[in-house]
Amino acid sequence: MRMRTYRTKAGLTLLLLAVGAMAVGCGGGKKAQIQELETQLTQAQQQSAELQSSLDATKQDLAAKEQEVSQLQTSLKQTEQKAAQAEVEAEQAKAAAASAQMSMVDAALAKGKVPKDTMMSVQQALKSAGYDPGPIDGLVGRQTVEAIHSFQKDNGLEVGDLNASTLMALKIPMDKLPKL
Repeated sequence: MRMRTYRTKAGLTLLLLAVGAMAVGCGGGKKAQIQELETQLTQAQQQSAELQSSLDATKQDLAAKEQEVSQLQTSLKQTEQKAAQAEVEAEQAKAAAASAQMSMVDAALAKGKVPKDTMMSVQQALKSAGYDPGPIDGLVGRQTVEAIHSFQKDNGLEVGDLNASTLMALKIPMDKLPKL
């Protein structure tokens, strides 16, 4: 930008010299033209100064806006990091709640507390998975136990009593899980 300002000043200086040379070399009839050119030169210099001032103010505004954008970008990154951390914490809390729920289910099952509607859901799920639990009556008979053991073995689960892992593998709804 300094180069342009320099060129403008140099051009104005040359114009002023030309006007001066014309004044010296010309007669009095050209005096009015010279004065007009000098007036135009003064106006051009004033306009140039005003434009330079406006340009400087615009540059300052731009610098301020760039700083504001930078601050907003930093704030956005911090907000995104906080949101990601909150998601992780929510998932951890959800996993902890599910683990606690499964522990409670295992404790209830260990005490032999399997409600009839839960056992009916287990029998129906076993039947839907291709195992024969016998009648869907909510009672734990020999066929139901054999179907549970076969399902556990086929699905890589610990074979034995009905437990939370087996209920989860059978996709038994949470409202059907036994409570303490």
